[in-house]
Amino acid sequence: MERNGQLMLVPNYEVESYWVRLEGYEHVRMSDVLALYHDHATCEQFHSELKSDLDLERLPSGKMKTNALVLVMGAFVYNLLRLIGQDLLSDPRHPLHHKVKRRRIKTIIQTVITMAGRLVRRSRQIWMKLTRRSGYSEPLLNVYQKWREAR
Repeated sequence: MERNGQLMLVPNYEVESYWVRLEGYEHVRMSDVLALYHDHATCEQFHSELKSDLDLERLPSGKMKTNALVLVMGAFVYNLLRLIGQDLLSDPRHPLHHKVKRRRIKTIIQTVITMAGRLVRRSRQIWMKLTRRSGYSEPLLNVYQKWREAR
């Protein structure tokens, strides 16, 4: 059926085919090729997460350079949130009850970025004060201290 509702005599099919040429790797086994294919799916998942969770599905401008800047900033924020999420998961006091390898960016935004907090300046120092009600306050403070010492 076409978009306007007209029935077609012969069905219209679209096929997407991916061909890979691995130069210098003619001896690659089929299992290695399948592993590469699954890594491609993982890459697609990250791409989808970047677009949907950071609301970059529709870019704001009709100008290519503006949209390129928005995408670069989105990729920077995405990678920063991924680093925060990985550091939070490596903390033994994170409030998850089951072991996970990674969290979605949307979950990190909901649990960490929207947490109530403020910066306090006292005695020529800057402190980050977070609410104690969240189970993420201590792990997030540890991430903050770790990153502060690394600079």
